[in-house]
Amino acid sequence: MNTNTVNSEFVGTYQPEVVLTGAAGEGGLRLVDPVTTECYEFSYNFEVVLPCSLWDIGNLMCDINSDGKVHVHGTTKGGEISGRSSPIVFNRRLRQISPPAPFGISFSLPGTVEPYFNRFFFTADGNFEVIVLKAGLPPACREYFYNNIQFS
Repeated sequence: MNTNTVNSEFVGTYQPEVVLTGAAGEGGLRLVDPVTTECYEFSYNFEVVLPCSLWDIGNLMCDINSDGKVHVHGTTKGGEISGRSSPIVFNRRLRQISPPAPFGISFSLPGTVEPYFNRFFFTADGNFEVIVLKAGLPPACREYFYNNIQFS
């Protein structure tokens, strides 16, 4: 199969089916597009709107399987401040405080991935963003990604 054909089929935006559990799925939270996925030639990038502020998250985990299934989960502390001198930064897209509870956001990427070749960070507005390499890339692509894709 021609790689140009494969790449042109998958470059763009993909809206996955998203499953919300716990605090993320409560009726009081109105998440608008909680997951945005972008498809590129060598990677999938996804951004998750978390159901709380950055300082309100406990035990945030992101499980990425090689088949493209992703599960972001953790707990919210319900707005309690735990001795930090920094102010609480609320997620601008959410504009609400979640009750103390576990949460989970599950979705699938449009293809298989290399789960150990990923980079993640928090955006300025409090969202969780991840870049993960597509499966089956030549070693040179994986090496370039590992050595050059960094976030501060």
